[in-house]
Amino acid sequence: MPANRNNIACGGFASYLNGRIYFSNPADHGYLYSCDEAMSDLQIICNTPAKNIYATENYIWFSNSDAAYCRIKTGGESRMEIVITRPCRTVYVLDDALFYMERGRHNNRVFKANPDGSGEVQIFDDAEEMLVTEHNIFFTVDSDKPKLYCGSLDGRDVRCINEMPVLNLAIHGDYLYYCQGDAYYRDSEAGLTSLCRMRVYKSNETDPTPLYESECILNNDVAYINAENGRVYFQDKSNQKVLQYYNVEDGSTKILTREAAYYPQLLGSKIFYLEDGPSVEKGRIYKFITVNGSLIKMLEKH
Repeated sequence: MPANRNNIACGGFASYLNGRIYFSNPADHGYLYSCDEAMSDLQIICNTPAKNIYATENYIWFSNSDAAYCRIKTGGESRMEIVITRPCRTVYVLDDALFYMERGRHNNRVFKANPDGSGEVQIFDDAEEMLVTEHNIFFTVDSDKPKLYCGSLDGRDVRCINEMPVLNLAIHGDYLYYCQGDAYYRDSEAGLTSLCRMRVYKSNETDPTPLYESECILNNDVAYINAENGRVYFQDKSNQKVLQYYNVEDGSTKILTREAAYYPQLLGSKIFYLEDGPSVEKGRIYKFITVNGSLIKMLEKH
């Protein structure tokens, strides 16, 4: 099973593949580490701060302290290789291509390149948030009230699929999940945003054409969405910013934490999140819990 790409859209500081968790270790300067699901066999992969982490069979991909995008062979058996030298954010790895945003002064341009960084082509002029799947690129355009767009992987067939303000994207099954509100604030700490979804694929088919069927499924004030294994996880801003999940089968919800939870990273049977603030750079307490909310390990930033 491929690593969960939704983690990239929700902070990107951890990834899970084949029983191993790869994460930015706050207890050691944010360096790239790995461990097994039992939280033992802790290994340092690379002594550089890491973000935008994504694990594949052959490589661990990540942004380093200079925001350049790098890769290192799974298991740390080789030296770090810089693939993209310019500062970039929100990078997605497919089998045959990289998709990434270059952080600009006035806008974020979206590029596509080969896995080794060659053959770079700009495909979109502007994007604020981005989620890449096997068929489409979903993105919001940088504005006070960003609309939701969809385009093909080559940058063509771009269309607006939701004119309401949208942020925090996650794909699960046939649906794209997101926060939607009447007002949009860049710090995502103000304004009411409901949990909504849009059917973007036809069940049991591979038609990549979005169907534009948007619906509100939860009126809680939500943020920091992630999704996997029949659950959509979110921060409930209307309830002390605790972590909850929404069951896509029966519509039930469950609270997992007593404290605020930011940037939930879904890692097999574990969840890794930042407890004490909306900034990955400034936050201090990180926690590993089970998918049912039991605390396993706490790491404090040094």
